[in-house]
Amino acid sequence: MARQKRERAFISSIKQIGARRVVIALIIAIIGGWTIIALTISGLTRSKNPQLALMAVSGESSALANRADQLLLASPTKPPAAVTRLARSALAHQAINAKAIRQLGYAADADGDSKRALAFMTMAGRLSRRETGTQLWLIEHYAQGDNTPKTLNHYDILLTIKPDTQALLYPRLSNAIVDEPIREALLPYVRQNRPWATSFLWHAISNDPDPSNLVNLIIEAKGFPKNDATKRAQEVALLGRLVTEKRFSDARRIYALIPGAQTARLTNPSFDNDDRNARFGAMGWQISDGPNAGGGFQSRDGNEPPTLSIFANSATTQTIASRLLYLDSGSYRFLAKLSQLHRRDGGYVRFQLRCPTRADSAPVWILDFDPERPFARIDVPSDCPAQLLEIIGSGGNGQLGMDATISSVTITRQAESQK
Repeated sequence: MARQKRERAFISSIKQIGARRVVIALIIAIIGGWTIIALTISGLTRSKNPQLALMAVSGESSALANRADQLLLASPTKPPAAVTRLARSALAHQAINAKAIRQLGYAADADGDSKRALAFMTMAGRLSRRETGTQLWLIEHYAQGDNTPKTLNHYDILLTIKPDTQALLYPRLSNAIVDEPIREALLPYVRQNRPWATSFLWHAISNDPDPSNLVNLIIEAKGFPKNDATKRAQEVALLGRLVTEKRFSDARRIYALIPGAQTARLTNPSFDNDDRNARFGAMGWQISDGPNAGGGFQSRDGNEPPTLSIFANSATTQTIASRLLYLDSGSYRFLAKLSQLHRRDGGYVRFQLRCPTRADSAPVWILDFDPERPFARIDVPSDCPAQLLEIIGSGGNGQLGMDATISSVTITRQAESQK
């Protein structure tokens, strides 16, 4: 009997110990589970809702720094004292926190302590090159101090690591290249074809209010960055804009940089394969091809230059082809050769020369092609530094229209004895 009592007491004590262990295990599980939940909440909310994250984990460094940023953005010129307090708390929980150090720099700058602000910002920049606010502050600091090399160095860092800053930085950089020292400092980045250089040049080609600044940069860099198809596309795009805006002198300077460019092409309207391939864009023959009038180059056998086939339907008269030239003032002999010409009821092929720099841009010379007399004299006036040679096709009034094949067009300078 006594033995049975001792066994029951032993079993009861074991159950009590087991129960206590279960309770302890449950408490540990609950505490551990809350920690996991808290860390999860903190991780999900510390960027978008740092206050909620701090309610879960009060010492979470990133959440502290993000909350400081919220307060800083709300009052950037007069940051509240909480910004400094939160930033220091973030550093106390994580010594390497570039964002918190940057916030201390902003606070020092707002207090007028530029030396201390620079020390904080320099430290933040060394800890993390990806800290956008730090890089922007350093750009402004060195720009105000006329330290162009360091300014561009931080441009390079930010544009390379954070391409999404291009919309902010490209317009400022594009406006800055009006200054020769800035262009000179920018040259190595263009020549080395930094990751952002090509996209910056595309921006400048499309948006620079004065493309002459970009032209100077490209001239000083000895051409666009070596990037095969992109390089050629940028050359053609810039030439197109310069010609459209009648910046003919700048267009001539850019053309001279393009591999394969020949000075003779500036005064010679002859057809060649570069015209066929539109290699030089606006500095070659420009062909329109519509439903009622148009044209296109046709290859010949062997190494012969291409021919230009044109047409115009009935009741249609328009410019089909044009070529920019840089003829010096003086007298020239024009000659056109057509291997085929079908024109009826008033249809014609006309050649004319205009001076696009003149206000009226009126033709200074016109020739309606006549197979019996395919040549004529052209007198280029002194106030006409660039010219547009145009081929106009007219289909006349009949039903069949006009079509022709032009074999060649040449312009040669006349000697004094030939005038």
